Amino acid sequence: MMNPELSQRIETLFGLKDPGEFLSSILSLLSDYPYEDIARQSCFVLCSILHKDAYPKFVHHGFMGLIAAIQSRAYIKNDTLKNLPLIQALRYASLESHKPRVSFQEPLDNLLPFNTVKDLLNKSIKDQDIQKAYSLIISLMNQESERTQVLNYLYNISLRDTFNLGHKSIYLLKSLELCEEPGWENCHPILFPAIHYLVLAPSDRVFDQVITEYTDQNKIDHNSLSQNDGLIDQQGVSSLRKAILSGDTQDILNRVFHLVGEGIGHSSLMDGLQLIAGDIVYRSHPKYWLYALHGFNYVSTIQSSKEILCNELKLYSLYMTALYLNWMKGKARLTKDQCSLSVDINPVKGDIHDLNKAIDDSKVESACNLVTYLWEQGDLESLYSALVIQTAKTDGRIYFAHDLKYTYATIRAVEEGPHANQLNLLLSLVKFLAAGKKSRGFYELLRK
Repeated sequence: MMNPELSQRIETLFGLKDPGEFLSSILSLLSDYPYEDIARQSCFVLCSILHKDAYPKFVHHGFMGLIAAIQSRAYIKNDTLKNLPLIQALRYASLESHKPRVSFQEPLDNLLPFNTVKDLLNKSIKDQDIQKAYSLIISLMNQESERTQVLNYLYNISLRDTFNLGHKSIYLLKSLELCEEPGWENCHPILFPAIHYLVLAPSDRVFDQVITEYTDQNKIDHNSLSQNDGLIDQQGVSSLRKAILSGDTQDILNRVFHLVGEGIGHSSLMDGLQLIAGDIVYRSHPKYWLYALHGFNYVSTIQSSKEILCNELKLYSLYMTALYLNWMKGKARLTKDQCSLSVDINPVKGDIHDLNKAIDDSKVESACNLVTYLWEQGDLESLYSALVIQTAKTDGRIYFAHDLKYTYATIRAVEEGPHANQLNLLLSLVKFLAAGKKSRGFYELLRK
């Protein structure tokens, strides 16, 4: 239930530009209200003011950063720093431009099944009637029997559209991910920015045209993908990596088609793509890391939807994700001799304090050697905690909160992925943290 007083204080917080005033206000909030209430209502307030009638090339990242902050908190063992990701995310969000608060149209009652209202929903999106589209979508999602169908409908629209580096998919899927968190039921206002963006932002379907033309000529039984349970091996990852880094679209699509035909499952193929995305982060030019992080976050976001995607969209998502990584690889400026992550690390004995110092001092080799040793020791909880805190020290606006999303996505991929790939993903993250920018002005202010 919304607390009007807390909601008003949070909205006031977002209007504070002076760092000292902001810090005093957020610390006061944290002393007056439970963390869970602040996190939840911050999402509601932010979703009602982070929208635009016309979209420029870049749009708001503050809400995605806030989601990552909420999800990352569980990994922090240090009680004194447990709220650091939230504080940094809210600070970053306060620096973004806001609009007057939106009044959400309530979902329709007694709505007919999805197939009956699909034409009406299509028309509302075509006409860019955001309130009607939002009301219809939320009403359908509130019906358990219609939920999967409407989600695949939304996925189908967003996955095919790569406007602004594919943010339509990322916004939608990350928002839905938060709504699925325990205790976050009845949170449909959180979906408003994603639906607003889906309906009103410009469209770019160049990749979709390429994939459609390819699949028209190269047929595969979508239903067979659900029966695939094969695991991609190192040779399969290497061949897929070579195709993605080569830049030849036809080779990339052929490689995905071939691996699916060999019986490799969707989840395992996505694991392979995630490893390649980490590879790109590790080998990208430091000035262009943002694109590499974005590629990794995109793969992670698509992977998170695997339980809902229908078979047709699972196959499509593999094609799109592979082409997307090739796109981000080009923007990340990999050099020819940096085409694969070949781990040649010598573990060096040390503890979390040593790792933190190596990252703080930008000593990449030392940090990679230490994280390898700590990984082998098996205290992963302390390691994850240190990596989240290191990420949250950096001011959110430096990487538009992509760094916090990347750290969370990496840890989750390490927890869920094949054991052989886990250390490589951590090494990519640690190299980024050690070599990346470290603007920590707000963190230093918080420490005083």
